Amino acid sequence: MLQSAEVMKKSVAYLEKFMDRNDTYTKGTIVLGTVYGDVHDIGKNLVKTILTNNGYTVHDLGKQVPVQNFIAKAKETNADAIGLSALLVSTSKQMPYCVQELDKHGLKIPVIIGGAAINGRFGKKACVLEDGRFYGSGVFYCTDAFTGLDAMNDLVIPAKRAERIERNHKEVRTLLDLEAGRGPAPEVNTAASSAPRAVNPAPPIPVPPFCGNQTVASIDLREVFPLIDKKSLFRLSWGGHGKSAKDVVNIIKEEFEPLLLKMEAEALQEKWFQPRAVYGFFPCQVRDSQLVVFDPEDPKKERCRFDWPRQPDAERLCLVDYWDPDRLDVVGFQCVTVGAKATELCDALNAKGEYSKSYYLHGLAVETAEAMAEWLHRRFKAEFGMQHGGGKRYSPGYPACPDLADNAKIFDLLDAEKAIACSLTSAFQIVPEQSTCAIVAHHPEAKYYNIKGLVLK
Repeated sequence: MLQSAEVMKKSVAYLEKFMDRNDTYTKGTIVLGTVYGDVHDIGKNLVKTILTNNGYTVHDLGKQVPVQNFIAKAKETNADAIGLSALLVSTSKQMPYCVQELDKHGLKIPVIIGGAAINGRFGKKACVLEDGRFYGSGVFYCTDAFTGLDAMNDLVIPAKRAERIERNHKEVRTLLDLEAGRGPAPEVNTAASSAPRAVNPAPPIPVPPFCGNQTVASIDLREVFPLIDKKSLFRLSWGGHGKSAKDVVNIIKEEFEPLLLKMEAEALQEKWFQPRAVYGFFPCQVRDSQLVVFDPEDPKKERCRFDWPRQPDAERLCLVDYWDPDRLDVVGFQCVTVGAKATELCDALNAKGEYSKSYYLHGLAVETAEAMAEWLHRRFKAEFGMQHGGGKRYSPGYPACPDLADNAKIFDLLDAEKAIACSLTSAFQIVPEQSTCAIVAHHPEAKYYNIKGLVLK
């Protein structure tokens, strides 16, 4: 898709030399952006590329765009649609909010939504206003850039637009009828009031090599690259998951493997990444079903508390079970980044029309950050003396610790902003995007698990 877009861009640029220029022509106008609090934009950039190459005027507002900015730009440009993108469940809530605000302002602008955080059901529910009416201009969930293009092709033609809106409202009504009588899903009590899971007697608490935080001054990417999860890189970040098993094998062998070797060499030579890391060990103890973290210089002084949800069924797991309620324990934290240059390079490549290279670089940067997390985690475990098999790491936003606000606590404990030049958005996402942080549990029974039916307060 990206390669064809590059060919299209270059072909049009060549043909324009022989054509009468008409700067006023456009098939239609869309205001596009990633919703407020979300720093991810690779999907949004793909949509922009496809729409632009198909004759649409795209006003790209970038990342972390407030709803008011979408509305103001749509009014200013008389847009045919607003396109909203989100990667995370927490930020996807901005989408129905935008629909509600459009209705309150009396605007009749179709809304196209997409992203990994949402699905068709979410899109249909976003069309329902607070008073039960349907948003008159429709909310259209699109699975990828081409379904987004199909939606725009319909929305700019009055007859097709009316037909598509009618179909959208019919689908919403069908969903509501199916759900009628079921009642809302039960909320999960996130206060961890249920009885703790029974764990085997805790092992001896390992002695950390130091207390407090420590910055890793030098990281050799030649040690990091071998730890890249190639399955995740090739199938997810580089788009191989949509192919047949035979095609994936051929693509990996003939294209992805050689490309990875080439890009790793180029990354080292051109210094695409500036790897930085910080990690630390802190005294802690379980109190009132929360993990209390203390100041390493004064174990009686509380620094912060972590309050995690418990499984309502199955093993009734909660992260807090992996630390001792009867004695002073130790918890670890880590944070890594590949630096801001990767994002700058991706933006520069997109601006030059080198969409494929930007896409592959973005994927490599994301997976390199994950590989760095594993590299630091192995060092962490070795220094912590976790020979018994413990040492799972948990990143905020995932099921065991779903609240992204925990990132702020970790950043404060590790002084991460100063140590590795990272920051947090108002929605607690890490900037640069190619960065991760985690909580580390040393207990040998620590494992990963899901929490069904979790409703964040």
